[in-house]
Amino acid sequence: MPNIQPVGASSKISMLIHADIGWGKTTFIGTGGKSAKILVMRPPIDHADPIIGSGVQEMVVRSWEEIFEGLEYIQHEGDKWDWFWLDSISLLQDVGLDDVYENVLDRKGPVGSLARKDREQYGPDRGEYRVNMWRLGQWVRHTVGAGTVNLGITAHSFWWEPNDNGVTPSCIWPWIQGKMMPQKICGMMNIVGYGAIETREHRGKKRTVRVLHTNATENYYAKCQVKLPDGGTVFGSGDIINPTLPSMISAINEGRPGGEVVPIRRRRRVGGRQ
Repeated sequence: MPNIQPVGASSKISMLIHADIGWGKTTFIGTGGKSAKILVMRPPIDHADPIIGSGVQEMVVRSWEEIFEGLEYIQHEGDKWDWFWLDSISLLQDVGLDDVYENVLDRKGPVGSLARKDREQYGPDRGEYRVNMWRLGQWVRHTVGAGTVNLGITAHSFWWEPNDNGVTPSCIWPWIQGKMMPQKICGMMNIVGYGAIETREHRGKKRTVRVLHTNATENYYAKCQVKLPDGGTVFGSGDIINPTLPSMISAINEGRPGGEVVPIRRRRRVGGRQ
């Protein structure tokens, strides 16, 4: 018999955050390290220094074999974690492409051979890029589809002018290489946030703050499909000032029908009191 249940009973959060380099995407992940069990997958060229000591655990991946080993682990052991974050997809795609290209060179011949040297001078071509795109899309599909853990992805932002006769607006999107890849990956997320540094006025004084936008405008892509019973989003206006992962989790849990969706593990205080 098919497994029939209320809509959303087994749903997890899939969140993508894109922002310029240095906005604080990794720091945002680390804000949840004391209240949730978080595992980060990252390439070795992405640095986790801002969240050392945060309680977050990591797996560093250097090839597609290791990337898909991470997927297999999440498919079978994901329920041991509250969040699984890929930090960042923009850098992981480059590491993945290097791996694809290296395998092509290995098939041409051993290091130093004439056939290998001849191929090396041209760099990756369309075939390698297509393989890399397919693997990246497959990884995200199967990680979301596993439904064992809440998934987070970070990405760099870039101004994109797509060549699709105006179907997709020109604006700031997550930096994911390949035709229609930003739309494909964002389509598998139920929250996409765009991070910006802005100057806001507070009590008559101007101050610089980090803002996470979850409602799209003509200037950037964002979305929030996690709705309140009245149809509004759980993040109100969609402008979250100095966001933290615990604060966003609390908004999701309070707004979604049916109670807590994303666990928050509260730390024990001295004397055993919560």
